[in-house]
Amino acid sequence: MTAYVVYNLETTYLVKAKSGRTHFESKGAATRAKNEAERKEPEYGFGITDVKNFYNNIELTVTRYNALTGAPFEETVNTPYYCSPSSEHYHCS
Repeated sequence: MTAYVVYNLETTYLVKAKSGRTHFESKGAATRAKNEAERKEPEYGFGITDVKNFYNNIELTVTRYNALTGAPFEETVNTPYYCSPSSEHYHCS
């Protein structure tokens, strides 16, 4: 079974559905989420693709700095804040 994601074409941030989900089980559900995102933010472009293609070929990375050491590292733009070594929360939990 293929899952789909909806993402901002410029930033590659994932679009969340009303339920908070970012992965959709059907292309129809992804299309509905894309249409909703386009209604809310018409100035941005959104795309739909399967999960594997998104994570392997599309998602961008950014350079951030470790909160403890200050050392630079790269991570994907969709890494949650609390899972990123650039946050104090990551090191304190």
